[in-house]
Amino acid sequence: INFPVKLRGNSTLEATIPFKLTNPGFYRFKLFLQRNNEISDPEKFNIGYEPEKIISIRDAKPDFESFWTQTLSELNKVEPKFKMKLIPEQSTGMRNIYQVEMMSFGNIKIEGFYACPKKEGKYPAIASFMGYGSGPYYPLTDSNIDFAEIIISVRGQGIQKANSAYGDWITWGLESKENYYYRGAFMDLVRAVDFLVSRPEVDANKIVAEGGSQGGAFTI
Repeated sequence: INFPVKLRGNSTLEATIPFKLTNPGFYRFKLFLQRNNEISDPEKFNIGYEPEKIISIRDAKPDFESFWTQTLSELNKVEPKFKMKLIPEQSTGMRNIYQVEMMSFGNIKIEGFYACPKKEGKYPAIASFMGYGSGPYYPLTDSNIDFAEIIISVRGQGIQKANSAYGDWITWGLESKENYYYRGAFMDLVRAVDFLVSRPEVDANKIVAEGGSQGGAFTI
């Protein structure tokens, strides 16, 4: 869209630029000023238009459902062996903080940090999934005080990052879907929810997942 304007001296102008979007989607805009052959640095921004109406073509492989059904079945055969250890120096507020470990897909040990309110009761829970390569961090003892919360380190990341056996996670085992890193990592997320469901203080009907970056993909 070309939108000519005239300015005098040091004057300013606030302008509305009309345009119309016809199809749902995400649009990238670049806004700049041009005078003769001079072009200003552009301002770039994105707009989502009716994103809830976007229809993606289904591209799952024919064995998608059976592959993940089998993977979940294999996870269910692994005894979780949940363990919790109180961290007193982190538990000075409204919630106790624990280091937890459990056995996941392939009989691999994963770890995390768990917070639960000190006051007895039944609480909703948060499963918090970490960004790619994040270092370990604790839930806050005085944050989300009406929730139980687990911050799970999937295999080789977070708590286990320093001793990871998986190299560059995103490409580890990429030659086969059976051995690909994220097959196990996705099951680690499920095992973290299994842990929450096992806790007597957690309302299993009120569990929410959240995360950013890789953790956002994990959440979806």
